[in-house]
Amino acid sequence: MKEGAWINVTTGNYRWIDEHAQWLQRPGNAASLGLEDDVLEELGRVPWDFNGPGRMTILVTAMDHGLVRARGHGASITFEFTVPWEQAVRGTLRFMDGNLGPSMQCRFNNLLTGQSVEFSFGRVRDRLEQEDLSFLLPPLQRLRTHPPIPRPFLVADLAGKGTEWVCWQLPGEMKTKGLVDLIRGRVPEGGGWLALADGRTWKVTPSTPPLRAVDGQGALRSFEICPDCGWPHSEPHVPCQCRPRTPCPTCQMPSFWPIPMHDHIQLDGRVTHVPHFAGYAHKCIPWPRVKVLELPDLLGRGSA
Repeated sequence: MKEGAWINVTTGNYRWIDEHAQWLQRPGNAASLGLEDDVLEELGRVPWDFNGPGRMTILVTAMDHGLVRARGHGASITFEFTVPWEQAVRGTLRFMDGNLGPSMQCRFNNLLTGQSVEFSFGRVRDRLEQEDLSFLLPPLQRLRTHPPIPRPFLVADLAGKGTEWVCWQLPGEMKTKGLVDLIRGRVPEGGGWLALADGRTWKVTPSTPPLRAVDGQGALRSFEICPDCGWPHSEPHVPCQCRPRTPCPTCQMPSFWPIPMHDHIQLDGRVTHVPHFAGYAHKCIPWPRVKVLELPDLLGRGSA
């Protein structure tokens, strides 16, 4: 893509152009994008000068009244604007749907604040119509959010697409094994998180077996064996696999978590399975949009 366009963030209408500032000053062009008469008069009074203050005045005036400037650069496209970046993303969605492929790299530059947001269109398209777009920001720029209920709880994405998050409060008096048994067979297809009262958080899916203890402790005499994850440990220097790791600074959920792996290890001649840690493709849980449901709703989702 090498073309340029002006896009109206209110209506989603757009026009292909040659040079952004000159195009706006030609009769009828700016009006075709819905700009008011007083804005048209203001644009017409600006003297044209190539790459000078006049040209920039034309561009900023149009942006201040809801236009987004787009310019393609082959495999990437840049959007410039002065409205809030979330409004710019939503207002250009019609343009992106009609003209961008899934591999197109999109960069949104707010000329008023200097903030930039960048993403690959195909990877996030199914989430661009949701109310909260903060997932597009780097983690350190996102607002810190917290779970709506205290631990222990199960939080899961019902649709498996990051659009329908729900959270169930779990009985606080139950031990880990009891909680695992309680939710087994009831975890939604999209998977979720089991958050324990002591701060540990496990990734869970319908097909995830319980974390299994390591047999053959004689081979690991200098270690203790965690009764929950089965990992040899020697606190505090060698923690077990289900202990808290560095949480995400935005949603407070772990960026790394224990998962059962089929790694075979020989202990006293026996083969066992132990959990390993994974930490790929972390996505923040949008806590303000998580719906809290009662425990009976979870218990009615299936049988253990």
